Amino acid sequence: MESGTLDELRIFFFPFMAQGHIIPTIDMAMVFASRGSKATIITTPFHAPLFSKTIQKTNFSGTHINILTFKFPSVENGLPEGCESLHMANSPELQPKFFKAITTLGPQLDQLLEQHRPDCLVADTFFPWATDIAARYEIPRLIFHGTCYFSLCASLCVFRYKPYKSVFSETEPFIIPNLPGEIKFTRNQLPDFVKNDEETEFTEVYKAAKEVESRSYGVLVNSFYELEPVYADHYSKGLGFKAWHIGPLFLYKKSIMATETDPVHVLFFPLMAQGHILPTIDMSKLFAQRGVKTTIITTPLNAPLFTKTIEKSHNSNLQISLKVIEFPAKEAGLPEGVENLDLVTNMESTWKFFNAISLLQHTLDHLLQELRPQGLVADMFFPWATDIASKYGIPRIVFHGTSFFSMCATDSLVRHQPHKNVSSETDPFVLPGLPDRIELVKTQIPDNARGGSEDDNFKKLLQSAKEAEKRSFGILVNSFYELEPAYADHYRNVLGKKAWHIDVHALKKRIGSLTPSLLMLS
Repeated sequence: MESGTLDELRIFFFPFMAQGHIIPTIDMAMVFASRGSKATIITTPFHAPLFSKTIQKTNFSGTHINILTFKFPSVENGLPEGCESLHMANSPELQPKFFKAITTLGPQLDQLLEQHRPDCLVADTFFPWATDIAARYEIPRLIFHGTCYFSLCASLCVFRYKPYKSVFSETEPFIIPNLPGEIKFTRNQLPDFVKNDEETEFTEVYKAAKEVESRSYGVLVNSFYELEPVYADHYSKGLGFKAWHIGPLFLYKKSIMATETDPVHVLFFPLMAQGHILPTIDMSKLFAQRGVKTTIITTPLNAPLFTKTIEKSHNSNLQISLKVIEFPAKEAGLPEGVENLDLVTNMESTWKFFNAISLLQHTLDHLLQELRPQGLVADMFFPWATDIASKYGIPRIVFHGTSFFSMCATDSLVRHQPHKNVSSETDPFVLPGLPDRIELVKTQIPDNARGGSEDDNFKKLLQSAKEAEKRSFGILVNSFYELEPAYADHYRNVLGKKAWHIDVHALKKRIGSLTPSLLMLS
């Protein structure tokens, strides 16, 4: 291995695909970069936006953090396409497949190390095969543990000595041997994968991770000596591991955040239609009221729709601004000035309008390069916004102007296609997998959902939107939890979507702004 000066030290970080592992890895990369190392984080396209704010700040401050992405083999291992994070594998059937997919990442890591030849690899404990791959290129592999010394000592001694096998009930206490203090546990305090002898994809990874620790260069621990000196010493001297404490990492990040004065900057890019523009106005106000600098991207014809909001925001010291872009109506075959979907009167012009929207990709690319926001909230009908935002390490959030119920019902319809099981337009069918029994007939669903021609342009656009949604950071939903709690929970927990609902106060404020005569009519 070629070694260089401290300024040239190149360290690769390879976190497990879960929030609890990714977040401390971000902070850890910042710690190393702030001390002169060049840090590179290896991750998937889905997770890349999570690192965007950190990368922007470090690059502005003269330190270096980069990202390398690889393809996560979800479909190849029986997972839904786009399932690249453990929180998405939210069922007993999917989790073993996720850990199986993890075991197949070795060749891609091998290729990255061969291509870039870093000086060191910090890989998560759940990648035991990383030690041998790093050794092939004479690169030291450090294991990252997101937990503390006490937890490491206790779990290792339970794994080595299996004291839970000496008791006869779930509630009978046993002592974990070879620890500095007398630590008592019961079987019902242990996770199933520890106390059960059955082999699963996870237990195989867990056992391999424990066995490979002694062959790795050392261990990075998310703790600090003053917090648990007895167990820090025991882990190194008693159990024989070379370890460095570098945390708690969140305190390092907190100290940096305490010195920050610039507000978070979020761009909003709504579809040019009243039903999408109006909720975007409310959203931008909600963000601005919480200290976020917001910028709305729109066209000259639609700009006046935001004027009142902008004026009021300036009077109340809120940071809301407009970025006006040219709409390529003529280039797409539309009459000049047709910049809003409400002005389109037939299907031919509708598709020309969406063609015009697709021509805005270069404009958005230029804006992100110029403004460098920390986030982009783009309409679902801009699927290409996900890849453009990812190019700059910016998380893209999809905005849906509809409700949780509508999205759950649509997912059920597309996923299960129950309408294909009935023979007439008026025979009812049930949407499966929903919290309630929902019946529809074919005449109630749009033509593009019935399995029409593959040349259906709008159908292709919706498919692109769904695929981009899977790779996006998450979804903003034009609803609130109190309205439809069962479907909000179903969308997140059962379908595995990361989603946020807008504040109910936005609705209260809008109702409060109605005139008494309008309220009487409602």
